[in-house]
Amino acid sequence: MFKTEHSIILVGANSPELDVIASELGDAGYNLSKATTVDDALASVADGHVALVLADQRLSEVDLSQAVEKLLGNNSIPVVFLVEQHDIDTCGRACNPVNGMCQFKGHACLSKPVDMITLRSLIKSMLLQAATLIALENKVHHLSRALDADRKTSMTVGVLMERLKISSEDAFETLRSHARSNRSKISSIAAEIIESLDSINKLNVEGRPSEKSSSSDNGKDSTKN
Repeated sequence: MFKTEHSIILVGANSPELDVIASELGDAGYNLSKATTVDDALASVADGHVALVLADQRLSEVDLSQAVEKLLGNNSIPVVFLVEQHDIDTCGRACNPVNGMCQFKGHACLSKPVDMITLRSLIKSMLLQAATLIALENKVHHLSRALDADRKTSMTVGVLMERLKISSEDAFETLRSHARSNRSKISSIAAEIIESLDSINKLNVEGRPSEKSSSSDNGKDSTKN
């Protein structure tokens, strides 16, 4: 039995078919909740309590194409649509259905009657893909922050070399010593220094008289003379 802590929200009107699907997914170890409208489902998604949306075609407030558009507007979680065979093209838009199933951009359409083995396999695969994508996004975010910190540290070392007329090694040691004495990270001190320099440069630019203003003042002085 596949056990998971992921939560699935089942969207659609109450029906014996959905009751069976909910029961079997519950037996497979999934945490299930239900919603009768797309908006209710999206509210649960916004709260961060849902890892996958399982949407039935029978939705009272919208038709299939509207449901696809609204649910796919939230690309942070995967969506599986359960549709009639003749509607799978509408659900999958440009993708080509194979064996009653169509996958596109992290989402999928599955034709009825639903084969539970196929559905469980599809859900497991999509949750794994979503988790992998989130892990990659987090890694990229951390790498981006690390690169930004390194860039600011390098810039600060350069500033210290220029101002103090010292080598890069001595400049870095000066920065590290200052960070240690202030019980701060080198990257934090570097960021503060670069931010201060940016503010000073901005003041220099904004506070400097324009050429036009200087010319005008000079003209007034000449007239007085």
